[in-house]
Amino acid sequence: MATTSSVSSDTIFRNPENKKIQFRVIKMSYIDDTGGDDFSLKLDNDDWTGQGSTGKLGGTIFGWCLYSVAHIPNADGPTDDSDLTVIHGSATNAPDLLQGSGTDMMDEAVGRIVYPQDANGDGQVLAPIYDQITFAIANNSVDGGGGTLEVVLIPMNE
Repeated sequence: MATTSSVSSDTIFRNPENKKIQFRVIKMSYIDDTGGDDFSLKLDNDDWTGQGSTGKLGGTIFGWCLYSVAHIPNADGPTDDSDLTVIHGSATNAPDLLQGSGTDMMDEAVGRIVYPQDANGDGQVLAPIYDQITFAIANNSVDGGGGTLEVVLIPMNE
């Protein structure tokens, strides 16, 4: 699979009144040049790694909470109903922070957003980040299909 990826921005937003951090948005772009395989992009502390690409973030992701992940497709987006998982940790049994809510969420033409879910399926939670997180896209078969993942983080102790 020839996939290209990059972190296009890592922006912290502050309350204009008290200057406290409100949230952080990390935008990650990808293009799957061949289609037909899975793709992943990993954030680990203050580094990111995509298929054949690496770089630095504006700071560590540890000590933040995952609030949401949005997918905005390019003009040639991935296959409709491609799957997104957000894996927390490097163990083979590491949990999907979305608890399956990213199944079929990718669309070739429409942006969609998902939120971390609790293990019981009772609803949205803030997911503390203390290990690497891997964003994995599966079931894309569109050559050149791509988009942007917008990851929203909330500070744990702000």
